[in-house]
Formats: sequence, C-alpha cells, structure tokens
Amino acid sequence: MIPTGPGAEGIDITPDGREVWVANRAADSVSVIDAQTLDVIETVMCAGFPIRCKATPDGQRVLISCATAGEVAVFDRLSREETGRVTVLDRGEGGDLGPIGVLITPDGTHAFVANSSRQEVVVIDLGTLDVIARLETGNVPDGLAFLARAPDVVPLGDGPEPDVEGATGH
Repeated sequence: MIPTGPGAEGIDITPDGREVWVANRAADSVSVIDAQTLDVIETVMCAGFPIRCKATPDGQRVLISCATAGEVAVFDRLSREETGRVTVLDRGEGGDLGPIGVLITPDGTHAFVANSSRQEVVVIDLGTLDVIARLETGNVPDGLAFLARAPDVVPLGDGPEPDVEGATGH
C-alpha cells in the first residue's frame, strides 16, 4: 500500500510514465508518486474536494477536478504549483457535485469535464482556460473516454448527438 491521503480516488500517470498523481478528496490534497520507487515525493494542497486528475499529453500540466469548489485546478507538473482555476459550476446553482471526470484531447488543446450537477460536459480551451462549450448529457455524468467511431455505429438515446467537433473546432 502507498500512503497518500484520505479519500484517494482519482489517479493518472504522466505521459512519460515517471509520476503518478493521486487526488485525495477528503484531504484537499494531491499526492505525487515516483512511479519507479512508489514513494510519495510530494503532496500539494488543492482545495475543493479534488476528485480526478489528468495530465496533458505533453506532460506539462495536470488538471484536477475540484467537485465541491465547482472548479478545475491547473497545476504545472514540474513545479507542482497551481497556476490557475477554471470555474465550471457556480456554487449558487446548487447541487452537491460539480466537476468530476476529466478528459484531454490527444493534441492537448481542449479538456472535457463532466459537470455532474448540471448534467453536462464542459469544454475548456486549454490555451486560454476559458469554457467554450457546454454539452448536455443525461443524469450525473462522471467518467469520460474517447471512442473511435465506425461509420455504421448508431447513436444511443433519443436526442441528437452533441456537436463535439463544432465545440472544439476539430
């Protein structure tokens, strides 16, 4: 067992395979583990119930969804300093859960964040850290993944498919 912090949940491995980042939701912290020695090399504070981690493909930044803060924290991976936050849920809107799942496009230009209380996925431009789109989902979105789509796949559900390509310009 690797002792990180209470409520350890979200885990991501940096693209170079050297570090494992762990969100410790009950401790408002994030632990960084050396992937070779399995030692915790640093624990940094991250207020707001940090629940999921996702490193950018270039390994320069790590995004942490902070569920009760309604924000996504952005950390510089090497300095382990928080460099910004993106508000995705105004806490005045109600609901217990804000951002949960985080997914980053392979080119590192956009992040998709499951915003559970609003039944949506928020699209963040990682160049500007602006919210550029909100895509409606079903109840309590959480985990996210990319799926290669075959031409003969029929979409599930009753409504139209969200225009993800239009939201990101890709």
